[in-house]
Amino acid sequence: MIRASLRLVLDEDSSGGDRFEIGASIDASPDSCGAMLLWEHLVAELFKEAAENYFDQLPDPTTIQLPGRQSFTSQEIVAGTYFDRRNAYWCWFAIRQTLIEARWLLAQARAYKEIEPPRNSGDSATANRLLSQIHLDKMNRFDLAVYKLAKVEDLFLRLLFEGFGASLANVAGRNPNNEIHLTRDQIRKELKSHPSQFAKLSRGRRFRHWIKSVFRKKKPRSYLQNLPLDTYERILQVFNDWPNPHYVRNFTVYRNRLTHAFSPSVDFPEFYVELENRAGRSFEPATGSQRVVHEIGRTRTVAEFDFLEIYNDAVRTMEHYIRLLADLRAIPNLNLK
Repeated sequence: MIRASLRLVLDEDSSGGDRFEIGASIDASPDSCGAMLLWEHLVAELFKEAAENYFDQLPDPTTIQLPGRQSFTSQEIVAGTYFDRRNAYWCWFAIRQTLIEARWLLAQARAYKEIEPPRNSGDSATANRLLSQIHLDKMNRFDLAVYKLAKVEDLFLRLLFEGFGASLANVAGRNPNNEIHLTRDQIRKELKSHPSQFAKLSRGRRFRHWIKSVFRKKKPRSYLQNLPLDTYERILQVFNDWPNPHYVRNFTVYRNRLTHAFSPSVDFPEFYVELENRAGRSFEPATGSQRVVHEIGRTRTVAEFDFLEIYNDAVRTMEHYIRLLADLRAIPNLNLK
């Protein structure tokens, strides 16, 4: 049986400090690799908790103020405004809560990176069992944060949909209370139905649009039609700026790879799947006839992503989302509030 103890001393000055001691016994032979890995991982977790406070360095989602106390008249309930505003409130609540969760997960992932042991020169990363475990913990936290941030974009689209009376998407024949999948293209198309956009069309296109609107099953809600031009342009600015900065695009590339394909390699390519290249590499020898060579069994030696780089892109993306949501909240006389 292996007996081990760990003493933690919080000593802020020379006079001494608080002392904590943890004792543990493991029913295993002294040469057990599993017991040693368990102990090393426990120590690593303690170092992680004592690592630099990355949580406070991240953008604070609680700066997004939730809508205040809401009151409604019977006329608003009958007209449907009640449902628009209440559902918009719950969208705001879900957005802020999801960002808070993403913040905690990102901080955890960054702390794991801080304690990640180095790879021995010339050795495969997979040979270091503690490195494998810490890297897995790091990426599990980070990838879950990526999913949370992707969810924020979906909730943002749902916020626009609910705030505009469930009108910014073609969901005819479906119950808008049920979960629906909204896309940017759907919302963008419906936002173009604001009267200010008609003036930009040629006379022929305006006439064709009028003909289509006559036979259109889903009539546009008057809320968008009556929205003041300056308010409409501010909403459109937030919508158009959402995916634009380069770091958001970098983050989106990683998110799409993670969601729809094999997980992209980060830091250590040995831990990830790499498919064989069917197409091969074309070259033209001295004879002049083009040929294709296939490098069978070749493995990647450099990871596709560096963790600190993609982490910084994710942090800046979250900061960007928070800033745009704050801009949206600041628009006066908006049903989304």
